[in-house]
Amino acid sequence: MEPKSKFKNTSGGVAGAVQLDHQNEAKGVAVYPGESVWLTEREQVLTANAPRNEEDNPFTNGTFTLEVKAEDVAHSRPIGDTQVDPAEQPPEPEPAPEPEPEDPNSVEITDESAGAEVGAAEPPEGPAPEGQPALHEEVAEAEAPGEPVGEPVEELVEEQPRSSPKPLPPPKAAG
Repeated sequence: MEPKSKFKNTSGGVAGAVQLDHQNEAKGVAVYPGESVWLTEREQVLTANAPRNEEDNPFTNGTFTLEVKAEDVAHSRPIGDTQVDPAEQPPEPEPAPEPEPEDPNSVEITDESAGAEVGAAEPPEGPAPEGQPALHEEVAEAEAPGEPVGEPVEELVEEQPRSSPKPLPPPKAAG
């Protein structure tokens, strides 16, 4: 990969530059005032030769000023390289453990409850709530699948006559 130099557009207007794409085809790019563009030596030649008039060459008329030479960045670390020499980076301090907030629904396990089965609950004392079977009370089941248990419920909704939908009018002719 060819090294690139960084140029800044110091003019008050948009300047053009030529860059080579991945297929080595020249493509024009716009460089707005105050923005920078990275160009190889070949791209610099293409950019300099692109204008019809010599006075429009962005390198000679002061539009592009050199910010970083290619030689200065030739040995820089590529983007995405995460390997860092441990001697260059100071060790990070250990974060202090944060105290956990008390959960009002949490239960503290003691020696007495440690042997109890997880999820097992003590049966409630006293009579069962209304509509609920009492502890160890048998509940009646249907004798055969699909047979109702108890009295049948009368239908509360009256059957409504169905009306057919109105036919749609014929489409209008285009005119």
